[in-house]
Amino acid sequence: MIYNEKQCIEKAEEVFNKINQQVCFSKYITPINFQEENKLFKEAYLSKKSYNPIYSYRDRSTINFKKLFMELEGLSFTNTVIGHIYSQEKEIQYNFLNLMDNIGSDDLVTIHSKKMDGVPNTLYLDNARKAISLEAAKEEKSFCAEDLRCNLKKCLDSYSLDWKLIISYEIPGKVIVSTGNKTIYINGNQSFSLNDMERLCVHEVSTHVLRSENGAKREYEIFKNGTSNALKTEEGLALYNEDIAGKINIEMLKIYAARFISAVNMESMSFYEMVQEIEPFVGIDNAIYVVSRIKIGISDTSKPGGFVRDYVYFQGYMDIKEALAKEPTLYSKLYYGSIGLNEIPKLHEYIEQAEKDNNIILPSFFYNSAKHK
Repeated sequence: MIYNEKQCIEKAEEVFNKINQQVCFSKYITPINFQEENKLFKEAYLSKKSYNPIYSYRDRSTINFKKLFMELEGLSFTNTVIGHIYSQEKEIQYNFLNLMDNIGSDDLVTIHSKKMDGVPNTLYLDNARKAISLEAAKEEKSFCAEDLRCNLKKCLDSYSLDWKLIISYEIPGKVIVSTGNKTIYINGNQSFSLNDMERLCVHEVSTHVLRSENGAKREYEIFKNGTSNALKTEEGLALYNEDIAGKINIEMLKIYAARFISAVNMESMSFYEMVQEIEPFVGIDNAIYVVSRIKIGISDTSKPGGFVRDYVYFQGYMDIKEALAKEPTLYSKLYYGSIGLNEIPKLHEYIEQAEKDNNIILPSFFYNSAKHK
């Protein structure tokens, strides 16, 4: 058994990377009949007929789950702050493998999804309902992917950061940040408003890229790639940054609220019922997209359950707003790396040293915001 902390962590990184390479999340959790079933649902819904998609999934028999589980179980960590952070990540990886091994099994996907990502805080339901009811002004989308690429390049240059910017016609969202290869992918099929151009600089570069860059300065890779508690904080901080920079997009805020509401509703509702709940506020296409992201992983979407993760965007935003209203000095500490809000107390000594050494890059708008003074 390995007892040296550095050796423990090197071995863990090796196993985590192997799982990441062999078990591609998006490939296996996305139904092979996703578009077809969602199209059937839309046709039925518009005809006032009840229909719930039946999803099918790729074969996973080539993945040696048993071996990966054994390698995970063989990991041990020292009784230190860093050891505990890696031990938590081991638990997340264990539930991830269980989830991926049981795709199509409605109950097990739901159970392991909640073990990975937690559950929505229903105290935020009223906030989500208010947000989804907001009126969103139409933004003229007159800029192309190349325009956004140039804008993101200027933003990166302002921080003296060297990241690749690639226009892709295959990514699902508008922009994807890949910290592993320091690349920002821009969807070439999308057009963008002026607010999108400025907002995405704040969201992608001044949040995701900076947290990853700061994490890369630390001794351990997990602070660059993200700890087990990082996702909710990561996305919540990105939305909070849009807010304080005056670039928040109400249409996107409504979508995040719809995701939160749907993640709560998945416990008791079918696909059809979940769409009914949010469609009047976000439109049919957005409603189908939101609900299908939560019902992926299960086969029969007429049943309760699903993949709960999408609640983290709205809840993360609310958590960050509440925490910073109470203690504004937490803001700079969130940039130690890709960490969770609840990990700041544990990492206090490490963060304090990085602050003393002036070894944390902060967003340019941080210095101009009275909210953090």
